Amino acid sequence: MKNQGFARSQAAIDFMTSYGIVILVIMVVIYLILQFGVFSPQVAPDYCTPAPSFSCTGFALFPNGTFDFELSQSLGGSIDITGISCSSEINSTGSGPRYGNIAISGAPQYYPTNGFSANTVLFSNTERQFSVYCYGAPGSTPSKGILGGTYIGYVWLNYTYLGLPGNYPNVQQVVSFSTKYT
Repeated sequence: MKNQGFARSQAAIDFMTSYGIVILVIMVVIYLILQFGVFSPQVAPDYCTPAPSFSCTGFALFPNGTFDFELSQSLGGSIDITGISCSSEINSTGSGPRYGNIAISGAPQYYPTNGFSANTVLFSNTERQFSVYCYGAPGSTPSKGILGGTYIGYVWLNYTYLGLPGNYPNVQQVVSFSTKYT
């Protein structure tokens, strides 16, 4: 009789230990799944890839279509920026934006209030913040989005080198990015 009580106690301990280990393993798996974001609806990762000789650090896209970003350049001299453009697509020639500020001018309607003014100088190895409206479809309104929605876009600059004879404008894609509306 004494051995029968011991056997029941041992069976109970084995039962509790087995289920305890299974529950612990399930909890660890759930924790890892949540940490790696398996259930996160993130379609595209956040990135800001600059062109050679440029650097893109902090950036954010707001629901009203405003893209704020910090840009620096190391072209070897100062540049005079006369226009910025942000679009979700490149034009058919591959040399500029398809939507929005297609002439990449200093026209104020393409920039948030006090976000940019033509003839902004960007010194070599100096960071500066810019604000521009991003466009994603034909028409004259910026790409508006919902919080958490994704946007993939490109930024172009229209600039000239300072201190060189013959100020020839350069239109260059300086940033490609993917981010969520914040």
